[in-house]
Amino acid sequence: MGKCYAFSDIHGNYNLFKQIKAFLKPNDTCYVLGDCADRGEKGYSIIKEVLSDERFIYLKGNHEDLFATTVLTQDESYMRCWFQNGGYTTFEEFKKETPPIELIRKIYDLPLTSSYVNKKGIKYIMSHAGFTYGSDEETRDYLWDREHFYVDDDIQENV
Repeated sequence: MGKCYAFSDIHGNYNLFKQIKAFLKPNDTCYVLGDCADRGEKGYSIIKEVLSDERFIYLKGNHEDLFATTVLTQDESYMRCWFQNGGYTTFEEFKKETPPIELIRKIYDLPLTSSYVNKKGIKYIMSHAGFTYGSDEETRDYLWDREHFYVDDDIQENV
C-alpha cells in the first residue's frame, strides 16, 4: 500500500492536476475533496480523469453539485448560481461533447464523505466543506458549511 494524499478546490487548473497525477505513485491513494470544476478552462476534463483513475477517491464539492444538478434538472436558478460561482467555463467545455447521462448521474451521486484511518489509528472524516463540530449528522452541510472556520471553541480531537 502506498501513501495517502488529499486535495481540493483545483477549479479547472489542469496544469496543477497533471503535476498531482505525475507525483502520485501507482499504489498511492488520493482523496479529491471536490471542486475540480469551474473557474479554470479544464474542469470537466479533470472530473472525467479523476473518475477514471482508481487512485482517486472522489467526494462531491459544491461545484460538482451545481454542475450535475443544473444538467440533470435544467433548473435556471441552479444554473444562475453555478455561473455566478465560475461554472460558465465548465459549461463551455461540457457542451462541446454529448456525455452519457450516466456520467452526469455519477457526478451527482458522488459521496459527500469518506473516512480515513492513518497509521496511528486516528480517524479522519473527509469532506469538501468540513462540518461544524457539535452539529448532528442530519443537519451537517458537507458542501457549503463554513461555520467551523469561525467557531472559536475548543475542538475535541478524534471525536
